[in-house]
Parts: sequence; structure tokens; C-alpha cells
Amino acid sequence: MTAYNPIAAMNRLKAAGLPAKQSEALAQELQGAIETHVTKEELSQSLAAMKADLTATIWTAAAALAGIGLAALSVAVSLIAR
Repeated sequence: MTAYNPIAAMNRLKAAGLPAKQSEALAQELQGAIETHVTKEELSQSLAAMKADLTATIWTAAAALAGIGLAALSVAVSLIAR
């Protein structure tokens, strides 16, 4: 895959009859779109990282809820034992 060349694109647009200012603006917009393009590999890596973070968060929340449940059970047992 060859790199995008905005100057060459602008020249091709001008050669096709597009005014110079419009050719330049369009070539610059295309350059911006290409620079912000995300590949499948980048997306896959980002999703994997988010999945790992979410999994860790879920396990942390589950452990906290288990602790709260055990504390509540302990209080209930001590109240019943009175």
C-alpha cells in the first residue's frame, strides 16, 4: 500500500477540472480522514484492553459485594444470637 500524497491528489483534482481552492481543501480533508483511520488490528487491541479492564472491574465489584454480604450476614447472626 502506498502512502497518500495530498499534493498529487490536489494536482489530479485540478487536472480533472476542480478549482484549485476546492482541490486543496478536498485533498487536506482526505489526508485528515486517512490519518484518523483505525485499522482492524488497532481496534482489536483496544477492545481487548477494554475487555480486560471491564473484567477486572467486574471481579472487584463482585468481591466487594461478597464482602458486604458477609458483613451483613455477620450482623444478622449477631443480632439473632442476642
